[in-house]
Amino acid sequence: MAYGHLLLKEEEVSRQILKTLISQHPTSPSTEEALDLYERHVYAQQITGEGPAEIKKLKWELIEKYPHTRLARRSLEPLSQERDFPFGTLEAIAQEWIRKESENPLPHFYLATACNSHKQKIDIASIHIERATNLLLQDKLRLFNGPFGRQSDQYLPSAYLTGAELFLQLNNFAKALSSVKAAQALEEEIGHRSYELEGRIWEAISNLARAEQAYWVAWQRGSKEAEESLREIYERRHGSLAGFEDYVSKKNPTDTAGPARKKAAPSFSVTALDGKQIDLGTLRGKLVVLNFWFIDCAPCRVEIPRLNQLVREFKPRDKDIVFIAFALDKKEELQTFLRKQEFAYQIVAASEDLADKFGVSAFPTHIVLDREGRVEWKVAGEDEQTYEHLRRVIERELK
Repeated sequence: MAYGHLLLKEEEVSRQILKTLISQHPTSPSTEEALDLYERHVYAQQITGEGPAEIKKLKWELIEKYPHTRLARRSLEPLSQERDFPFGTLEAIAQEWIRKESENPLPHFYLATACNSHKQKIDIASIHIERATNLLLQDKLRLFNGPFGRQSDQYLPSAYLTGAELFLQLNNFAKALSSVKAAQALEEEIGHRSYELEGRIWEAISNLARAEQAYWVAWQRGSKEAEESLREIYERRHGSLAGFEDYVSKKNPTDTAGPARKKAAPSFSVTALDGKQIDLGTLRGKLVVLNFWFIDCAPCRVEIPRLNQLVREFKPRDKDIVFIAFALDKKEELQTFLRKQEFAYQIVAASEDLADKFGVSAFPTHIVLDREGRVEWKVAGEDEQTYEHLRRVIERELK
């Protein structure tokens, strides 16, 4: 009933039924499923206000009261980064999970993440993150999350980054550097976080030259924070910020701590929904912004208005940039969807093969190709930060 009323866009009725379910059956798997469905549809429909806030509060109370339930365990990942959620409850959930599944890397990883977010028990957290990393390297996750897929590969870069952050707080700079370098070697995304962290490590040991190199890579990949760090280092070296903009614009990418060579993007020749032929070879000299998505992906749908805004923002430079959205859906399904929802990118249907070629394993995924057809930036997921980083990457590449 709770789910049905959500489908009918009757959130208030759905919420009242869900509250009854929580009250009468607090530990039932059906309650867990109903909460999950409510959160998904609230997100997909972008519902705000007192309703979602009330259900969030009830869910947190439920987890605090019953920390040994499956709901508590499944909630540990998102809650491990929630600074407002009680640390003691997070620790109790993780410890009980570890007691039952000592070789599962996830509770060790989430406990370390919680310690890092709450800035508590950092020394204990470092032990757990090393345990998690070792178990992931042994691919023990397959024993708990199923033998198929590449879950260990997906978690490893984050585990190494979390370890680097923890070791930095413990002033163990050797382990911090080796961890951040391992993360850079393994990460499939071409983002900024690992280089931003590397810059902080080098700065902590007063190696400003290497810190500057790492921050520059992070800046190039859309990090606003890295730009502030670059300004501080430049001012310390030169006594003022005079000439900073000229310095940034003329810096050679080969001088940085980043990868020496960017990978060429897979070639493609496709037909957009409007009948236009798109060939990567003919796009040389232009910045190419790609979006991989599908209709039933709620985060993909939610971000479309922001992506439309991005296209409008760079409309004056449309001779220098092209926006392409590769959808997994068929042509007819997309045409029906686009009658109700504008999407200003050039849309290409049935793009499963291209998603595989580009190594896309999560949706949405955003990729920026430079003017030579090489992968400049690649990040999966939808949130305000992703959008802002994408915008800054485009701005900097166009300059």
